[in-house]
Amino acid sequence: MHILIPVFFNAPAGGLHENVFSTAKECIKNKHEVTVLCKEGVFTNKLLKSGVNVINTTFDPSDLPRTFKEIAQLHSHRKIDIIHTHPFHSRKIAQLVSKVLGIPLFLTMHGKYYDQIGKNIDDIDLVFTVSEGIKEHLLKYLDKAKKHDYRHKFFVVPNGVDRKIFNCDQDLILESENESGVINISLVTRLDKDKEFIINIFYKALEFTSRNSSKRVKWTIVGEGTLKDEIIERCNRITEGKLEVQFVGWKEDEALRDEYLKSDIILAPGRCALEGMSCGKPVIALGSKGYIGLIDHKNWMQGVYSNFGGVGNKAEDYSEGSVENDLITLLNNKVYRDEVGKFSESLVTQFFDEEKINQNILGYYKMYSLKNEQTHSITIDEAEAEMEKLLLSSEVKEIFMDKKSVREYDFSIDNTIGNLQYGWYIYEYGVENRLVDRKPFGDSNHYNYHFSHKGKFKAKCIIKTPNAKISLFSKEINIQ
Repeated sequence: MHILIPVFFNAPAGGLHENVFSTAKECIKNKHEVTVLCKEGVFTNKLLKSGVNVINTTFDPSDLPRTFKEIAQLHSHRKIDIIHTHPFHSRKIAQLVSKVLGIPLFLTMHGKYYDQIGKNIDDIDLVFTVSEGIKEHLLKYLDKAKKHDYRHKFFVVPNGVDRKIFNCDQDLILESENESGVINISLVTRLDKDKEFIINIFYKALEFTSRNSSKRVKWTIVGEGTLKDEIIERCNRITEGKLEVQFVGWKEDEALRDEYLKSDIILAPGRCALEGMSCGKPVIALGSKGYIGLIDHKNWMQGVYSNFGGVGNKAEDYSEGSVENDLITLLNNKVYRDEVGKFSESLVTQFFDEEKINQNILGYYKMYSLKNEQTHSITIDEAEAEMEKLLLSSEVKEIFMDKKSVREYDFSIDNTIGNLQYGWYIYEYGVENRLVDRKPFGDSNHYNYHFSHKGKFKAKCIIKTPNAKISLFSKEINIQ
């Protein structure tokens, strides 16, 4: 099999990247070919070092024709059996490629968002969600949109943990409270705007440990992001220099495992929560959408249901004092910390082993690749023309009008693709619809027109590329 995985991201590293990398590694391990479509950078280098083929794109509409041509050429030489995309910009190009080349399309939804799924569900063969809560969130939305015959497409495929790396092997246990007398609490997350709820709960926890804890405490912040300097400044104000807060930057693989193992308590969302649990540590789970709390015998099902914080209404659902109470439970009872840590590891072993999860994904790939055994007969030139037409239709939606005076109008079209030609026409609507004026094809997406007489009119624009064209009409203009 040959799997194409388009993935768009803003941050250079994170849980999304690990999800894709995990899937790609499993494909390679099982002798399948995999190509990842992503932006150029650190992640590209990591994939290439692991033997994964990469096509780089900016995901800008202007880069899509070139990107599509490269994908179509790849497909003509090494048939792509499945497209397994991720949301937003990557889903958009994946949908175009799937339509033109006739390749089954899978989509993984990681959080509480919609990404136009009501509009696009008919084009998608399977939807994976990382938790039951996210699946329910999407199904409720589709029910309200009165979409039918789609529930069979949804499956829960949680994030997995590489147990070969993230484990609590006794030979790897590093310095802990037993040796230093200091309880190390770690916050593991990206430090970006979309993680603001997590960061705000961390401030509450930091203030509590600065003012109220009878134990010696230090904090370790594992992560990078655009808010880092702001967070450092806020930490200094909260602690007034009385509590150590160490920023160790972004970590991966064994280096990240070591940070988990050096921790006595971990605050983390999603995949990071699972990795910390896999290392046998007590985890307070909180995500960008909600606070779950200490994952223990009483609370673990809520964590599993929500992808450890991926479902909720942020501060609206948060009960004041929750993180402080969870910290009190752990800070004052090492025996219970150890007990919860052992339970956490068992939970990951049972439900979140990466190898088992990836084998399930490969099973879905295999079933659909059998369905897609027949070659989709279309030449590269035909595919390019069809793709350009679909791209034009998806990017160019309407003619904008700006009334300059009683009879003067500016007409314009947003050009996100580039290298387009525009032909402008003015039609009068009356006893007979007739063409009253035109502007030959050129590269201007603006057209200024002065109407010489009364009547009802519409502007028309034909937009074309070398291989495709579409036409649009403006709203009706009534000249008095």
